[in-house]
Amino acid sequence: MAKKNELLSLSRRDVLKLGMATGAATAVGTLGLRPTAAAAQTATQPVCIGLLAIEAFPTSPLILEPFKDPLPVPKAASPIDPAVVATWSSPPDPGVGRQDSAGHTHQLWPGAPGTVVANYPSKPLVYQNKLQVAPASFTTSPVRTLVGYRDTQGNVVPAGTVVPSLPKSTLYAFNSQFPGPMINAEYGKPVVVRFENHLDENPYNLDRQDF
Repeated sequence: MAKKNELLSLSRRDVLKLGMATGAATAVGTLGLRPTAAAAQTATQPVCIGLLAIEAFPTSPLILEPFKDPLPVPKAASPIDPAVVATWSSPPDPGVGRQDSAGHTHQLWPGAPGTVVANYPSKPLVYQNKLQVAPASFTTSPVRTLVGYRDTQGNVVPAGTVVPSLPKSTLYAFNSQFPGPMINAEYGKPVVVRFENHLDENPYNLDRQDF
């Protein structure tokens, strides 16, 4: 009975302490900073050891000089010169099936009489977004590889190697940039964005893998 009374006499602060201690122990157990030898032997894949990696199956490099690259801030795109738009094989205009390059009519054209956009300018600003394949580097930092890979010359770079930079990634982006271009749309100024798919082109001869 004395033990029961002692248990019931725990203060709220003591209960919270016990809860935090239990949660911390659970978190440490979940992280599993390094699997035991028995666990490593029973794993279906080899476990990364000796590289101070937390993940059991790491796939990302260790960036040795993080947080030094400037934040990429997309610049506002400029509308296409109307003289250039006029040279397109199918420039957007109020005609039926002429709003996009696929022959669709999907919105009210600015200035159309008898519509809610009748008082808008009849010639909207035109922007062009090309979906293109391009190379991209997401860090300029030297990195330590956690898994081996084959470089552009076909040489195998083993895990644990410090390399000055990683091979460029294959990027599918609007106008070959990431983040994509930003459009500053203003109230009362209609905008038409012409999207073009150029993913069948690979001018940089980049690795497309399974795409």
